[in-house]
Amino acid sequence: MLLVMIQESHISLDKMKGVHIIRWNSEDKPEIDKIRDNLDNEGLDHYTFVCSPGDFFEEHKHGGHEIRIVVDGQMEYGVGDEKFVLGPGDRIEMEPEVVHTAKAIGDKKVVTIGAEK
Repeated sequence: MLLVMIQESHISLDKMKGVHIIRWNSEDKPEIDKIRDNLDNEGLDHYTFVCSPGDFFEEHKHGGHEIRIVVDGQMEYGVGDEKFVLGPGDRIEMEPEVVHTAKAIGDKKVVTIGAEK
């Protein structure tokens, strides 16, 4: 079980309805194996996704409840006109059918763990 301090941040803007962000609240770097173990404990199948700096994913949506946890690097997500950045350890959950964009920002690759409910 992943035992770390986290701070939950619920987005309340109408444009962001269906988006939930959990911010990493520890000085320790998140460990990929512990993140995987945590998702296993949640009963979720997961995968590793690696992006190069500048990779951009046009507006899209998923059929299921999408979960992404940033392991390394930074990812910018956009929902409507709102944009927000996730860094190492941050987790985003999006309800099905939430239209969003994603972009790897910074000068290094971005590693995320993804899962769907």
